[in-house]
Amino acid sequence: MNSSSARKTKGAGTFGLGFNYRIPNSPFGLFAEGKSWVYKLNDMGGALTGIDKTEFDVAWSGGVSYKLPF
Repeated sequence: MNSSSARKTKGAGTFGLGFNYRIPNSPFGLFAEGKSWVYKLNDMGGALTGIDKTEFDVAWSGGVSYKLPF
């Protein structure tokens, strides 16, 4: 890898979506969230040499919430 490729900046994007639902007349609720990263690998050194493709990574989480009575 030459010194000029080590100083390049690569762009990336992120986006997400989520929801939160409160169960009527209850202290409980449900929630979920998804998040994604989009980036392109090219002109990289080391183990990534020769890779030229767009990556799309996704993570999600969800659960139950409880509102304390005070």
